[in-house]
Amino acid sequence: MLPSAQALSAFKATQKPFIASSVVEKKPFVAHSTIEVGSPRYFYTCAAGGVLACGLTHYLMTPVDLVKCRMQVNKSLYSGVFDGFKKIASAEGARGLYLGGAPTLLGYSLQGMGKYGFYEYF
Repeated sequence: MLPSAQALSAFKATQKPFIASSVVEKKPFVAHSTIEVGSPRYFYTCAAGGVLACGLTHYLMTPVDLVKCRMQVNKSLYSGVFDGFKKIASAEGARGLYLGGAPTLLGYSLQGMGKYGFYEYF
């Protein structure tokens, strides 16, 4: 499923070291990349970054989405977003704020894995 070495050879370039400035030591340092661009490890690392970037952030926003959806169904249910948080937490507990969080985490993690992992390939 991964691209062949011949296909990836077209994308290989000489890697130059990344020079950055250290905030602590106030002097530049050279960071050498340990992951070769186009390697399977590169694609797996990008996919893991996509899981963190998409899945985790959307999961953390689940309470906001829950209150928004409930307010769209019944406008008089909460007087505002923070009132919704308070009422849901008191009625259903903190766990109730993350109702629907597992499918959100799974779906957006898969989406992020595909977006970030295969961006360079396609």
